[in-house]
Amino acid sequence: PRAANAALGVERLVELVDKFGEMGEQIERTGAMLGISATAVQELNYIAKQAGTDTQSAAQAIERLQVNLQKAREPTSQQAKALAALGLSARRLLDVPATEQLALMADAFKRLKDQGINPTVLGLELMGRGAAGMVPMLEQGGDRMRALSEEAERTGAIILPANVKALTEMEHSLIGAGSSAL
Repeated sequence: PRAANAALGVERLVELVDKFGEMGEQIERTGAMLGISATAVQELNYIAKQAGTDTQSAAQAIERLQVNLQKAREPTSQQAKALAALGLSARRLLDVPATEQLALMADAFKRLKDQGINPTVLGLELMGRGAAGMVPMLEQGGDRMRALSEEAERTGAIILPANVKALTEMEHSLIGAGSSAL
């Protein structure tokens, strides 16, 4: 019984290490895809969860926004017109990190909503379908998003970048050890 319990304990530990390793890899992949830090990815994840959407949809929305911001550099493009309707410009948004881009978009969404204008169509134009789940959060304004970022850090929902890297390396070591044991 002791040997069986020990084996079960080791198996569960391996599963836990694997889960955390996968989480570290996902954070690194998303950060690389969006060109943002591991901390920003986790802030985005926290905000997405608070908005009732998933990280993948939020990441896709931000990725689409980055593409459309490049297109919006052309002042006559649909994307530039959508940004102008929000009171924003590509130049302004391209000068700040992705999390602040979202906060500025949220300020614009809130301003329009307070004026009785539905900003959803503009959000979909700039961020694609992934924006749909984020609209309720965006309509609360940038201060709410900034507060959620601070809350994520304050509550320990953010893993330090060095620890994200360590988790990823630990999983790679575990995979390597498992394949060499075969």
